[in-house]
Amino acid sequence: MDIAVFSKTNLPGVIAALQSVAVDPLNLSAAEVAFLETLVAIHNTSLEITSAQPAPPVAATLTHPHRRKRLVQLAIAFAMLSGAVADQQMTRLESLARSLAVCEPRLGILQQSRQGRRQAARFSLMGQLMGRFWQAAWGENGFKGLWLMLAPLLLNRGGQNAALAERFERLQTLPPDTLGYRFWQHCKANQLTFPGHSGAIPLRLVFHDFGHLLSGYGTDPLGEIQQGAFQAGFVREDGFAFLFFAILQFHWGAQITPVAPAHQGLFDPRLVLWALHRGATCQVDLSASWDFWQVVEWPLDQVRDRYGIPTWDLCFERSKQEDKSR
Repeated sequence: MDIAVFSKTNLPGVIAALQSVAVDPLNLSAAEVAFLETLVAIHNTSLEITSAQPAPPVAATLTHPHRRKRLVQLAIAFAMLSGAVADQQMTRLESLARSLAVCEPRLGILQQSRQGRRQAARFSLMGQLMGRFWQAAWGENGFKGLWLMLAPLLLNRGGQNAALAERFERLQTLPPDTLGYRFWQHCKANQLTFPGHSGAIPLRLVFHDFGHLLSGYGTDPLGEIQQGAFQAGFVREDGFAFLFFAILQFHWGAQITPVAPAHQGLFDPRLVLWALHRGATCQVDLSASWDFWQVVEWPLDQVRDRYGIPTWDLCFERSKQEDKSR
């Protein structure tokens, strides 16, 4: 999910459109200002964020379908900053999507969440998050492939493969600076069971924990929302589903996945948007047929360099510069 997609000509209208879905467009909160300033900084430009005036019709100038879709998705994330979306915000979001001719399925899930229909929202989102993995598993091995995906997740059983489990265990013999050793260490420290053991995370989904190592984000709740954003960035096919999930799970307190507790109030827009941008710069979609075995013997820093992932420190320095400029 790339977000540095708007031209300098488009950006003022984009910012105005985002402001229009704020809680109070004429009195932006500190978090809303931070979101907009970070988005501008990611575009490597400057733009003064002031109290919103009536937004110009952005549909007239933003004609590219990809940019239109991204604006609607960013508007949803922006509206969710306060931890709730008021009726007037929902109305403005739906109006923005209509004006841009964008059909964004998370608008429906957002409405379900607002109405307290958490289970419906959870099932809808999980289907969108996992659908392509289930389809891939079915396409490769039919019922067997689907069973290998679902049994560990839903029943905490199945997935035994002694040779695969042993291959993961052998990662501990690699030098300490390698991606493989760091993954072995990460799993042991977080009490994660290697694929090949009964009930372990399916092999198709280990990219999430490899992503923790490549991004440098921790497994604490604040680290997880940033990792969710980083993951949304590198996923090329509907990455927004992962960002939306991360906001619901770690900012709205909605329990979407059973493997991590829900939390509230963790959407720091600077941290999350920079994490999203870092993921988008990754030259590989780790979720799509990525063969991590090819690079497990490489030093972790070398893998990051190969994939073009900017260091977190560089993004943090740019965030500090934004603070000083205000």
